[in-house]
Amino acid sequence: MKQIRLKSRTEPWMDDTILESIRTRDQLLYDFKEDRSNADLYKQYCKVRNKIQRDIKRAKAEYFSSKIDEHKNNPKKLWQQLKALGYSTKTKEQCKVVLEIDGETYFDSTKVADHINTFYTTVASNLVKKLPLTKNEFSTDSQKFQKFYSDKGITECSFKLSPVTTDFVFSELCKLHPNKSTGLDNIPAKFLRDGASVLKDPITSIINLSILTNSVPVELKCACVTPHLKKVVDQWLVTIGPSAY
Repeated sequence: MKQIRLKSRTEPWMDDTILESIRTRDQLLYDFKEDRSNADLYKQYCKVRNKIQRDIKRAKAEYFSSKIDEHKNNPKKLWQQLKALGYSTKTKEQCKVVLEIDGETYFDSTKVADHINTFYTTVASNLVKKLPLTKNEFSTDSQKFQKFYSDKGITECSFKLSPVTTDFVFSELCKLHPNKSTGLDNIPAKFLRDGASVLKDPITSIINLSILTNSVPVELKCACVTPHLKKVVDQWLVTIGPSAY
């Protein structure tokens, strides 16, 4: 009894056009094996094979691009797509980051870490150096400064923070997304949303006290800045951008 293996469309980006091309490629390969002296047949097979590879890459890229754009506001679904591409939050080995610094490629993790640290500790001062040296350009007493805000309808004491109500706080707590990452306080958004009916009163008191005393707790002014991969160049060289929470 002859056994035949049935191939199904296992990948979501495979369409009828690609499957038909695969069948054509397989038939050409079978015909060439029957007549290996036919050079034209082999060239035709190679042409179809290369076209299939290009079509699969294109279809796969378009599929994942559309899925990532579709789930960009849903971290859970987004990570499912990234894991399907091979990205994982669980590193089986030490992460290898290669940077191009001043035209030279560095593989050493210590030099890469030092360069990233230097970049983020000097980014503010480097930006200040690029500002034009104009005397009193940004002084609050300068006419240009006052005209800029007056043209926008912003005058002195025109901005005022009003105390919030418990209903407003309750409404905002219920809007929290449970899958969002936590802040420096490590309080999950799901905990705040589920306990909104109990937490609304103390949170309202804290917010109103901050408004009445014109002060903000130091803890709320802190942020954790973490470099993350933004773009891959030549598969290894990377561009790193900041992410804060």
